[in-house]
Amino acid sequence: MKNNYLGVYALLLVLFSFVSNAQNIFAPTTAIYNKNQNVAFPSASQFYNSKITYKIIQAANKTRCYDISADGKIMIHQPSAPELSGNEGFNTKATTQKVADWVIQKIKNGEIPPRFTKVELQKIGSL
Repeated sequence: MKNNYLGVYALLLVLFSFVSNAQNIFAPTTAIYNKNQNVAFPSASQFYNSKITYKIIQAANKTRCYDISADGKIMIHQPSAPELSGNEGFNTKATTQKVADWVIQKIKNGEIPPRFTKVELQKIGSL
């Protein structure tokens, strides 16, 4: 009977140790990377005099997405549609162009990084 209690106690101790360390085990690596490397987005003022352009790229299942460049250097590589689950892009070239143009407007308006809500994407007809 005493051995049963010792086994249960040992099992509980192991489980407690695992649960208390699970936070460190399952922590996303990007959070650790960003924390240690002090990664930050560039300031919006950096792009005031930049020529910002887009290029439509192929995405999964014959859909399209975009790259946004500032002065010829890619600053955003968007291989899938933002705010949508999965890895597909947009169904039409026209929709992709609208979204890329809106991203450029957000950057020019100082929104770094540019973000979309589903409502915004519905307004431009991408959903």
